[in-house]
Amino acid sequence: MRLVLAVVLSATVLLAGLFAAANCVAEPINLAERSTVTPIEAATLAGSVIYLDVRSDAEWASGHIRDALHIPHDQVPARIGDVIPGTDIPIVTYCVSGGRASMVVEGLRQRGYRVVPVIGGGYRQMVDSGLPSE
Repeated sequence: MRLVLAVVLSATVLLAGLFAAANCVAEPINLAERSTVTPIEAATLAGSVIYLDVRSDAEWASGHIRDALHIPHDQVPARIGDVIPGTDIPIVTYCVSGGRASMVVEGLRQRGYRVVPVIGGGYRQMVDSGLPSE
């Protein structure tokens, strides 16, 4: 009897958890209200942002987010207008850990770009979160 009760109780808890998870809808990320995003959040933005890889040429060559654009962080001020001429699509900058991605943000914002850096991780964590790489 105890075994049957334990099985029924376990099944009830499991079904309640599945029902709650199925009814849970993630809030969309409003980049206008954010100064940074995590690698997991960055992965959920695919198709609505431009990913800008600010790592070195060697790091880019070893792998990058599919369809990302690349400008090494120290070249962003001089090249951004040629690579991303418009300011209408939000930009998510990324590197390895967030340091270089954060460094370029203020200059891009001063030029009118809507941009947020990935903090608390970078390329590897974004790929681990589901973004395709090449």
